[in-house]
Amino acid sequence: SVSTALGGNPILDSVVRLIGNFGFNQIVPPPVVEEKIFSETGELQKHFGKNMIRVVNPGQELILSPTHLVNVFKLYLENTKSKGPFVAKWFYISPAVRNQDNRFIVNHEFGIFVLGEDSSLANIELINAVTQVLSGLGISEFVAEITSRGCKSCQANYKDVLQDYLDKAQSLCSNCQANLQQNIMAVFNCENPVCQTVLASSPQMVDLLDDSCRTTLVDALETIDGLEIPYVLN
Repeated sequence: SVSTALGGNPILDSVVRLIGNFGFNQIVPPPVVEEKIFSETGELQKHFGKNMIRVVNPGQELILSPTHLVNVFKLYLENTKSKGPFVAKWFYISPAVRNQDNRFIVNHEFGIFVLGEDSSLANIELINAVTQVLSGLGISEFVAEITSRGCKSCQANYKDVLQDYLDKAQSLCSNCQANLQQNIMAVFNCENPVCQTVLASSPQMVDLLDDSCRTTLVDALETIDGLEIPYVLN
């Protein structure tokens, strides 16, 4: 747990204080990571490969971390090896550095996690904590977008239905056409406006949830209603 102030920035310090009130522990991800973490994983390479900033260090291929999400999961897995399974309520606010048009772009990235517990309660904890932080910072106009990806069985059924739908589409870009064979869910990351128009009418995941996953989603929505958190079902 780290309680140091973030350079005296009043907004960042307020976020740390507000999140801490919900029982989340602050962690500080390493600013420098091995390049292979990103270069050897297809999706990470696709999203960050062109934006990585290499660090000169003889004998090691290092980069400034363009996102800390991977670092958090890596840290959790390392802890489970020594501690065994446990629930971690973590958050971080750390600079993430990217190369954009040969310029160093530094943004503070905010991440909040409940790791080791897969339940509607854990999801609601996250949603409530984030919305309370926004309120605490004086941001009143926000909407949480809620969905469910279901279990592995739900996901397999959805992929089959989505495949049938997209196989009939005639206007997908070449990247999406390739993803139909490699990783069909990656089509939702496409920013091509034509593809987005096709996806806007795609089958809805929530319509294919099994009884257990549907009950979990409904219970979560009822709790969110009770907390008076504004949301839309995405």
